[in-house]
Amino acid sequence: MAESFSHKWGQILGNFIQEFIRETLQQVADEHGFYLDSQRKRKARITKKVSWQDRYGNYHDLDYVLERGGTEDTLGLPVAFIETGSTW
Repeated sequence: MAESFSHKWGQILGNFIQEFIRETLQQVADEHGFYLDSQRKRKARITKKVSWQDRYGNYHDLDYVLERGGTEDTLGLPVAFIETGSTW
């Protein structure tokens, strides 16, 4: 399969935007005393995915969640769910 330079450029740009958003959200979390959860290893989760269950039992995979009282070891109370929508 051939590699598309435009696809590679889109991935680079998407990664840059997502990192910029993460840094901005971290500043907001720090200012308000929230924990910022993102897609990575975390002791409070089994997988790298950030996934939350709604009141109907449906699971939603997210890019970021701001949590009140969350730590690396404990899930907090979600105050904001953030999906960057990086669809190209």
